[in-house]
Amino acid sequence: MKTCGYCGRENEDAVVFCRECGTEFDSAVPEPEDARQFEAEPISSDVEPDEEAALCPHCLFANRPEREWCKQCGTPIRGISLCGPFESALAYGCMWRGAVSGRPKPLVLLGAWLFCFPASCAGAFVVLCGAMMGSLFIAVLGLVYTAIPASLLYQITRNFVKIPKPRLDL
Repeated sequence: MKTCGYCGRENEDAVVFCRECGTEFDSAVPEPEDARQFEAEPISSDVEPDEEAALCPHCLFANRPEREWCKQCGTPIRGISLCGPFESALAYGCMWRGAVSGRPKPLVLLGAWLFCFPASCAGAFVVLCGAMMGSLFIAVLGLVYTAIPASLLYQITRNFVKIPKPRLDL
């Protein structure tokens, strides 16, 4: 069994990439004991300017075409359909973290409001119906159905308001 030096997960001996974080085992990653002494250096691309590169869909980092995971952020490059179930869950997690981590574009904010606000209202209606019928199960189900889109909507709207628009200084 191989132990990943980045996340600590034990992997089979035959794997090239960590099943948890996507770190390549051939790369020089410090062991967890050495991690306290490791200073983060900017990650440089292995791709020459005139070579073909696979761009990460999340951070647009230029990766080698044969890589399956982004060297900079760990997002799957090849797509969710080519991954197994565990990698697919990681890919969806990267997608949702990317949607709520930075300042969204106005179109993303509008789409979030158009999708999440009606879903939150429908969930609140289910909570109300469950309370009126005396069914605790329906009320809790409606509460969960309300909380997820409402939290996404809150996070995306907060990031749009609080994170300043990036400026291009020429």
